Amino acid sequence: MAPGYEQLIELVHPEDRERFWAARTGEISGLTAAAIEYRIIRSDGMTRTVRRESAVVFDEDKRPIRLYGTLQDVTERRHGERRERELERQLLHSQKLEALGTLAGGIAHDLNNTLVPIMALSKITARGFDPDTRIRGNLDTIYRASEHARDLVQRVLTFSRKDEPEKHENDLGSIVHESLELLRATVPSSIQFQLQVEPTPPIPVDAAQLRQVVTNLITNAAQAIGRDMGTITVSLMPTVGVSGAPEICLSIADTGAGMDEPTLGRIFEPFFTTKAVGQGTGLGLSIVHGIVTSHGGRIEVSSAPGQGTRLDLYFAVPVSAGVTSSRPAA
Repeated sequence: MAPGYEQLIELVHPEDRERFWAARTGEISGLTAAAIEYRIIRSDGMTRTVRRESAVVFDEDKRPIRLYGTLQDVTERRHGERRERELERQLLHSQKLEALGTLAGGIAHDLNNTLVPIMALSKITARGFDPDTRIRGNLDTIYRASEHARDLVQRVLTFSRKDEPEKHENDLGSIVHESLELLRATVPSSIQFQLQVEPTPPIPVDAAQLRQVVTNLITNAAQAIGRDMGTITVSLMPTVGVSGAPEICLSIADTGAGMDEPTLGRIFEPFFTTKAVGQGTGLGLSIVHGIVTSHGGRIEVSSAPGQGTRLDLYFAVPVSAGVTSSRPAA
């Protein structure tokens, strides 16, 4: 017995059935049939994308009597096109960051040189006044403001990658633990931490910069959760990349508000922020991106509104170090 519509529609992915049925109904009713692409689910559970081209033959009374058609598996082609678009987007993003980084780096160095005499002279001059005097207080305020400006300059330099990281063999697990010890007191008690740190081989990294990465990501995660009850999961594990090379994956996931697609596509843009004015500079994730990139790593992000956010940071492991797990990269 030839398979009927019920058997056919069961093969079509549930999310594509309405569109498939609308196209089929349209061509049977005499509308010009256009090629349609939809997903099917094979008997082995694998999902494939197919392109269907068909034509309906009608009799003299305009009744459909025969349907001709072809199905072409275009899964790999569409996957390649998506990958190409993603690589193009990453290239454009990198070019934008490089151009802005060059500009920001030059300004930051000049500003840093300007701050040196301000800090030095205000500190030296302040020593000549009694601590209780108004002038001494003003000079101390100038010095503290200059310190904040200097810190901001360092953040801009990190973002622009004008300061080369001082890489030494370090255990990422120790860096994660040290960062969490400093952060626990600043994170609201309504947020719980889940820590999943597996042994990983030491790799050449700038420990200070990696601490900044962990600090920025956990701070963002806590802000995404806000005053609600929530969980921040920090995991570190050895893995194997797509090419088969050993890697270490550092993941930070939260149960916060999550992000929609437009926001997700801009999170690494410098000075982009969804926070209110005065609550964020928009440099946090740009700095993270700059640090990870300068270490030869990569970042993968997954998020959806109401479903939290997860960032996976991958760092290459020197062949001499090896890995303790053959777990494939997510």
